[in-house]
Amino acid sequence: MGVKKNKSVQENSDSGLSYVHSVGKNPLVYRTIGQQLKLSAQANAQREAFVFVEENKRFTYEQLLSEADRLAAGFQCLGLDKGDRVGILMPNVSAWPITMFAAARAGLISVSLNPTYTPQEIQDCLNKVSAKALVASEKFGSKIYYDQLLEILPELSSCNSKKVQSKRLPFLSTIIIDSEKDYPGTVRLRDVMSLATIHQINKIESEQGDISPDSGCNIQMTSGFTGPPKAVLLSHNCLVNNCHNVTMGISECAFIFASLPDDEDEKIIDTVGYVFSHLEAKVIDNEGKIIPFSTPGELCIRGYSTMMGYWGDEEQTRNILGSDGWLKTGDYFILEPNGYGKIIGRISDIITKGSEKIFPKEIESLLGTFPAIEEAYVVGVPDEHWGEELNGICEKLLRISSENPTVCISLNPMECRES
Repeated sequence: MGVKKNKSVQENSDSGLSYVHSVGKNPLVYRTIGQQLKLSAQANAQREAFVFVEENKRFTYEQLLSEADRLAAGFQCLGLDKGDRVGILMPNVSAWPITMFAAARAGLISVSLNPTYTPQEIQDCLNKVSAKALVASEKFGSKIYYDQLLEILPELSSCNSKKVQSKRLPFLSTIIIDSEKDYPGTVRLRDVMSLATIHQINKIESEQGDISPDSGCNIQMTSGFTGPPKAVLLSHNCLVNNCHNVTMGISECAFIFASLPDDEDEKIIDTVGYVFSHLEAKVIDNEGKIIPFSTPGELCIRGYSTMMGYWGDEEQTRNILGSDGWLKTGDYFILEPNGYGKIIGRISDIITKGSEKIFPKEIESLLGTFPAIEEAYVVGVPDEHWGEELNGICEKLLRISSENPTVCISLNPMECRES
């Protein structure tokens, strides 16, 4: 992706240590998502903000603001207060941005849920953030969301009230579904948007100054590769400035590096790009000390784009985000003096055999050169002496792969099997 070249880079080149501060020529903005939407609607009232071809719907910025404020006021009529969490369970449909902007304009925190989540995953995520409301599409492909919700809340089918009361989701009070059908125990999205009076809708604008750009506005669930998904809390300030520059990187940090318009092919192919404006980057060793440029270590980032923390998990937050604002990315990384960097792997994937560091990706790439091996996954196994080991596996790997050229192989001998 392309961004403007930033000439104002301060480098720690004199000491030769892996630290770069990209100062930036243009100042950051300090406003909420709601304030930014208002400015966009004023400047580009009739310009289209969203086009949804499959739904045959188009929204100008003026229309988006109007719809968002109607829903924001509707949220307030339902009893939602500033700081309450609202889950959004939708695919890429028009109701998604309206709901997200409405939550921001009402001072709520939207919770982005993967539309492919299972009922158990939906329940776990909503409970993790103590969500007070859930806004869902009627369906996603063959998936009917109400049927999924019934697996969590079977009492919904016989519920005469629009309020939810459940031991499984003790904090959830309202389920809103974007549908023409009136499902028992839920309220239709269009009905919520019709709850407020004109006065209540107009009041939303006057309340924007009461919402701090430093307050949380969105929670994103991490992928969960290293365990159960964690709830990453991001601020208005983070997301607004992120949108002013470029799209998202990892959940915990909006963006870090990107290619520049005039980059040569070598830099585009061999690096993750150039450190972004208003961010500091450093690479540290196991003891937290900054190491020399061009030396592999853990990448850390500091700046406006880092997360506020993991919702309801102070211990995990302390593990990754220091009191000094430095966020450990978990990337095994090489930072060059010119501000460009390379990802070598993930810290959690590195296999430690005594004092030796083994990088699974390197072995996987080597095995991938064998025509008989289609896929290979390197996994360390416990060893009493070395801590971790890759024990007596090569012969078995090659034997299995030669017998079945489509085999998917793990370097954990306990998992070697044909697929």
